[in-house]
Amino acid sequence: MATTQRYPVKNSELPPGTWRSPTHAEGEWLADEDERPPPESMFDSEFEEQPDVQAALLSIFARPDGELVGPSGSRQSRKRAGPADGLDDDERERRLFCATIGMADTKISSSEAKRATPPQIHNLKMRWPKGCIRLTRTLGRENNPNTILLSDVIDPSALLSIWLNCFDINPSTVFPLLPLRGLNPHGLRKVPCFIGQDLKQDRAAILYPPDPNSEAIHDQIAHELVKAYADLYGKNYHAIYPKGGLAHSKILLAVYPSFLRLWIGSANLHGFDTTQSDNHWFVQDLPLLAQPRRGPKPPQESDILAHAASLGCPDSFLSSIKRKYDWSEVKFHVVTSVPRTVSKLELGKYGAFRLRNIARSILSKEETRNATIESCSASLGRLKSTWLDTMRHLLVGGHKRFAPQRYQPYLTRSRSSRRSSGKTSLDGEDEDRDQAQTKSRRGMRAPALKIVYPNQAYVENSASFQMRMDSRNMGAHIDWDHAAASTQGFFHDYVSNGTPGTHLHQKFLLCLPPDARPSTLPHFAYLGSHNFSAGAWGEMWLDKNKKWHNKMANWEIGLVFAGKHLAGLVEGGDWEQIVTYERPPRPYGDRRPFQWGKGKESEA
Repeated sequence: MATTQRYPVKNSELPPGTWRSPTHAEGEWLADEDERPPPESMFDSEFEEQPDVQAALLSIFARPDGELVGPSGSRQSRKRAGPADGLDDDERERRLFCATIGMADTKISSSEAKRATPPQIHNLKMRWPKGCIRLTRTLGRENNPNTILLSDVIDPSALLSIWLNCFDINPSTVFPLLPLRGLNPHGLRKVPCFIGQDLKQDRAAILYPPDPNSEAIHDQIAHELVKAYADLYGKNYHAIYPKGGLAHSKILLAVYPSFLRLWIGSANLHGFDTTQSDNHWFVQDLPLLAQPRRGPKPPQESDILAHAASLGCPDSFLSSIKRKYDWSEVKFHVVTSVPRTVSKLELGKYGAFRLRNIARSILSKEETRNATIESCSASLGRLKSTWLDTMRHLLVGGHKRFAPQRYQPYLTRSRSSRRSSGKTSLDGEDEDRDQAQTKSRRGMRAPALKIVYPNQAYVENSASFQMRMDSRNMGAHIDWDHAAASTQGFFHDYVSNGTPGTHLHQKFLLCLPPDARPSTLPHFAYLGSHNFSAGAWGEMWLDKNKKWHNKMANWEIGLVFAGKHLAGLVEGGDWEQIVTYERPPRPYGDRRPFQWGKGKESEA
């Protein structure tokens, strides 16, 4: 059977007539530096045995002038372009939509729906009332009790309602687990399913002329997709497409008869991330209260529901769970990012400054002074030395004595910025000078940093061709050849402690005591959706009045756990079970980080 072609990075390398993303310059990745371009992300491992869907799309939806026509285009033009297959326009459009998202047509007649009897709701019992941290059940971890699959989290036979948001969702991975018409008998019940994702990552978006720079076009495409999904899967399906930034958060709230299940993690909801890639999953079951709670909400509940609302979760769902569940067993802090610039009172609520405040509540000044940060992330930003050094201080709490304001050499200002806004930029013009000045400051030690990320050879020698192709989940946007030697010195090898060669999509941080052994309990650990980039954590600067600002590009959510709580979240009580790579990681030496378009992998 023919296989779907997997396209290279650059638009110029795509076959003639292929849909191209207008949101990125030639050869660039996403602006937030976190994910691969939409055309490639549409095709993952679950399309391996599918016919070439894109060829069918182009044959049906191509105008004579070569432009694509989506379902919202004129019926006359679609009839000209469509094959002589005897189908009417609605049926052809429906079949094409199903083929595009990789799902079978689930259309059932109204008479069949009336005759069918909805099944009874299963009374599911809580599994994780105190919460748990799990890894993806990848090859080599099948018998590990600290692993999990998506089907362990979602049970359609017991669902009353669900809201989830994920950057990339493969319908063939997620939809069979939801009570949707034609896919599951429980689709005959009324079970609202609110499914949010980034519009550019929806596989069906290829059917529409894309122009994400226009809010009107975003709304038009979103409106068409909402109708198309509801027509295909019934009234239970409610599509949501956040607007204004990149919807990168991975979060799920599932309502069961006696509890609310929370999932936050690093995995995109497609086959590769949920079965083959190293990822973290946090799951906790919150019991239903006998009576709605009065008084202030727990901070974790407030933070999570506020983030859900910002992603477009409807008030009807939020009001159905607000104050109704017991959050007393939660042992985490919530850190979120939103796609906007914050300052003053909002500064400490989001991004890197929110993480600073959490770290400050956990660490003593002595621990701040000597802490080491170990960051393992599937995607890395440009990692300018100025941004790195500011982040290093924020990650350990940024106490007054070690606050980034004291590191003025890192916060250089260009002449133009001095004359105009007075904004202090984090893009230093002379990194070597910055470092030299920093070394001259007595007693001002920046926290040690290890960036754990796969090197080029590790990816090229991966366990399988399929895994090498799915390495698009990873990316390092640093200009390696011109990076400062000190920046290159932060890099350490990622070597999976599962099957050798396994890739990662996790976003993970450890704050450790100095010179810690692998078994040493960390001060705290972070897991969630934040990659190690300015798009996720924010680009920070001081204005002319020495006030901090932070500009974020994405929606993100993650959790911070104090080290003392980690053992209770892991089967067997060994906190090291949540680490997916060999520790201590080995410094790169003369190796270089994996980057698309570099080395042998660019020829695949």
